Amino acid sequence: MASSLNISAFNVGVMLGSFTGGQIVSQFGLAMTPVGGLVLSLLALGLIGVAVRMAKTTA
Repeated sequence: MASSLNISAFNVGVMLGSFTGGQIVSQFGLAMTPVGGLVLSLLALGLIGVAVRMAKTTA
């Protein structure tokens, strides 16, 4: 069960990344894809920070 949820989470991530990348290209052009990647990377780092803080408060 855990393995299938892990694979599903990766597939959802691929889908969201592809969709977001497609929207960036169609709305702003190909030159803006690095900016979109930067924004998504910063969002991911923020979520990691939240997860670390939550883990510290529960441990």
